[in-house]
Amino acid sequence: MQNIVSELAHHELIQKPIFSADCFSDVLSGLKQHEAFKSTESITTFYSEKRPTAKKVISALKANPSNDAERESFQFLTKIIRSMDAESLGSFLKYTTGSTILTDLGLSVSFTMLDNLARDPLHTHVGPF
Repeated sequence: MQNIVSELAHHELIQKPIFSADCFSDVLSGLKQHEAFKSTESITTFYSEKRPTAKKVISALKANPSNDAERESFQFLTKIIRSMDAESLGSFLKYTTGSTILTDLGLSVSFTMLDNLARDPLHTHVGPF
C-alpha cells in the first residue's frame, strides 16, 4: 500500500510539474532575450512598474476635450480615478483594457454628443465596478 501511495505522490508532485515546465520551456526560453525577463528580480521590478496607481492611470489617459462640458467630464473621470484603491484601479483597467496592469498603449478617451438629453448608456459592464 505504501508503494502505491509513494508512486502516486511521485507522479503528482514530480512528474506532472516537469511535464508542464517542458511544455512551456520553448515559449519561455524566447523571453530570456528581453532584459525584463533575465532574472527573478527583474521580473518583479517589471511587474511592479506595471502595477496601477491613480497617478499612472491618469497619466495614461489620452483625451482632447474641446469644450467646457468635455473638460468637466474629463476632470470628473480623473477625480473618480484618484479616489480608487488598488483593487478598484485593477477592475477599472480590466473593464477598459482587458488587463489588470498598465500597458504602454495608454487609454484613449473620446467624447460623444448626445442629442435630446439622451441618457442611454453607451457601454455596460458586468459585475461590481
